[in-house]
Amino acid sequence: MREFWLPYGDTELPIAIENEELCKVLLSKNLKENKEAAAQANILLRNHIEKLFSEKKIEKIALITPKESIQTNFINELTLLIKEELLKKGLKKENLNIIQLPNFEEIFLKIKKEENQNFSFIEETNLGIKFFLNRIVAEADAKILIGETYPNFLFNFLNPFLQAIFGLTKEETIIEILKLIELNKFSYEKLIEEIKNFFLIDLDLTLIPNAKGETTEFILGSLNEVLNKEKEFIENLRVKVENKAGLIIGSAGGSFLDLNFLRALSGLKNLSHISKEEGIIIYLAECKNGLGFNPKFKKLRKEENEENIEAAFNRLIQKVMFEILEKTKIYLISSLPNYYAREILGVKPYETLNSALKSAKLNLKKEENILIVPYASYAILELKNNAG
Repeated sequence: MREFWLPYGDTELPIAIENEELCKVLLSKNLKENKEAAAQANILLRNHIEKLFSEKKIEKIALITPKESIQTNFINELTLLIKEELLKKGLKKENLNIIQLPNFEEIFLKIKKEENQNFSFIEETNLGIKFFLNRIVAEADAKILIGETYPNFLFNFLNPFLQAIFGLTKEETIIEILKLIELNKFSYEKLIEEIKNFFLIDLDLTLIPNAKGETTEFILGSLNEVLNKEKEFIENLRVKVENKAGLIIGSAGGSFLDLNFLRALSGLKNLSHISKEEGIIIYLAECKNGLGFNPKFKKLRKEENEENIEAAFNRLIQKVMFEILEKTKIYLISSLPNYYAREILGVKPYETLNSALKSAKLNLKKEENILIVPYASYAILELKNNAG
């Protein structure tokens, strides 16, 4: 017998595997912390700001930062540094606008109050999306974007530019984007290509955290330079799996990655890609902040034609959950009320990992190999060619 510990919130939970020979652990790529990142970023930022002012006349700047992040302290430090450097270059304090992007969940919970924002119409994209942009950002002579990449159930990983697209536009634009995603017409790359030519970012700084939330590297440069390097980061997180697994024990990754179910959904979706038909996934996600979205699944049919951001977003969540549950049974260990797990998410709640494992063994038709994935959100899991 061997005991394994998996991330859960700010702690870890144990599970005992009787037959270790049937068990395999699938780890994410080990991205090491860069302890020199702050010092390196300070030097390079000064150089890039100097270059920015030498290239064009700048009177107004929009500095776009996340309201909440995995690396909040580091981002706050960088924001302060940029602010100081911009003022040293002669920018008037009143002409520096710091715009905080709402959390991804807040956009769809209507916490972002549009009546307090003015928008400018920018352009209609090739797919017919009418793109509006926060007026302060649109009218700035230069735009500086700071943020980080983190897992997201819509795009595997959400980068700062995508966060800015969702966080700085009107509800009607977001609804149009969600509808195209629902119809499988929008991928990570397609959305960026549609928007980047007329939402111009002059200086982009993206932090790359590892699964533990430590800074592994930062990418600094023009929007195109940063986007290309982000692709390399995402490619490095692809993990090829030999065969589908009948029984998977996985964790969202704890801490920031399982604050609510919406954040943890990325890891669950990931695991479903490598699960056998009628297999079982035992999933750990504390979800101490609840679901992360308003549960309206039972009302969706009545709201199908309603032009409402919450309804559109709920349809997407429902679509993802349906695709997962169509092939796989989910046993969830979380702090969510049992009603939420059963009636809203359609999964089976358990108090402990070991009780879930005991039930899974009883419900499987035969003894299955066990795949353990401690950081399911922080990898892109794919089957090797012809794997089954």
